[in-house]
Order: sequence, then structure tokens, then C-alpha cells
Amino acid sequence: MKKTISSLALAFLGIANLYAVKAKPGIAKIMLADGTVACATLHGDETFHYYMLLDGTPLRETQDGKYEKITAEELNTRKTRAFSSANLTRAIRNRHMESKLFPP
Repeated sequence: MKKTISSLALAFLGIANLYAVKAKPGIAKIMLADGTVACATLHGDETFHYYMLLDGTPLRETQDGKYEKITAEELNTRKTRAFSSANLTRAIRNRHMESKLFPP
């Protein structure tokens, strides 16, 4: 009985890893690199997310935690890099490592 319950629990945890949590909806006030405060919305999920100004301009976080405007092409390049086969392969490999750490 214990083995069945623990197997079901691990199965549910495995299924939960297949779905990414969507970004929190709402408007946030963020500091731009030039020192101005702007309103932006968060888009994406836990794998890839970004802020976008209310006028549709995408933003990127800088080293100091502020945000700067970027072009749509740069945003698409970042998306492509985030979802490249190398990154997805690494994520799958890490998932297999987790299963080795917690054998059934």
C-alpha cells in the first residue's frame, strides 16, 4: 500500500513538471535604465518571461536590476535561444538526474 501511494505521488509530481506556470497578470511599476519609472506587464512563463511596456515595447533586465527597451527582433532572438534544443536537452537531462536521486 505504501509503495502504491508513493508511486502515485511521484507520478503526480512528474506530471506537474511538464507544465510551466504562466506569468502573474497585472501591471507593475519598474525602473528603466535612464531612471524613469514606467508601468509594464509581465509576459511568458517560468521558462521564459519578459516585461512589456503598456505601449507594447519589450524590455530586458540589465545587470543592475533596471530595465532597458529592446526591439522585437532581439526579443525573438532571446525566445529562440531560450527554447533551443540545447536548453531543452539540458532540462530533460536534469529531470533524469532528479529521478536517479529519488529511486522508486
